[in-house]
Amino acid sequence: MATWITHDLGEQFLARGRFYPLGAQLFTVVAANAAYTQASKTLTMTGEFTAADVEVGGKLYIVGGDATRNVTAGIYEIATRPNDNSVTLTTDAQPAGNVATGVVVLQAWRMCIALDARTVISESDTIAAVEAYEEDGTDYRRQLVDPLNSASWTIDQDAESGDYQATSAQVTFTAGAADWQANRNAALIAFTGAYVAAPSTALANEILIASLQFDNSVTLGNGESHPFKFRLRFSEAA
Repeated sequence: MATWITHDLGEQFLARGRFYPLGAQLFTVVAANAAYTQASKTLTMTGEFTAADVEVGGKLYIVGGDATRNVTAGIYEIATRPNDNSVTLTTDAQPAGNVATGVVVLQAWRMCIALDARTVISESDTIAAVEAYEEDGTDYRRQLVDPLNSASWTIDQDAESGDYQATSAQVTFTAGAADWQANRNAALIAFTGAYVAAPSTALANEILIASLQFDNSVTLGNGESHPFKFRLRFSEAA
């Protein structure tokens, strides 16, 4: 029977790729050969991935250009999506004129933590399972742990197991009234659109990464808070 392990540098590489600012797996290529129009702050995209794959409020990393000029590389927010082949940006990506071709557009995946009351969690659970039981009480907010923010995640090696792990910054859920349910789980969610603090319906482009079931359910009364950190460990099977 074959045996496999995840090596220390491999674990570190995977953790940094997903939870470290500008990590290799934090972005999805949306367009490899886009154009940019300065006056309207418009990115025009064609190819396998197009503007239809992004959402207003989402974050894009753009870089590149043609022999004449390049865009100013960086992370930009989508202001509008006029059609399935173009988006406008909230800020100007190129102060020196239009870029005819060669702009590479990457979509940033962001993360947040939610609370829910699922009685049982399963490996096959999806974001719909979370949202069917998600907290909706007064002042409930999903908590951002955005990998685009260098303070959101810490990558280190567990002293006992030797496994590398990604630990989120501490977030706090605070009830604004005594109308919160008995929450049993915390869910780590990846998303590409605008951050919505308390969605009432399922949002597009969301992925359930992981769930943590509490030993005991947590019910918060008016003004009560619950601090929380999310930790994912990269380890090989026994």
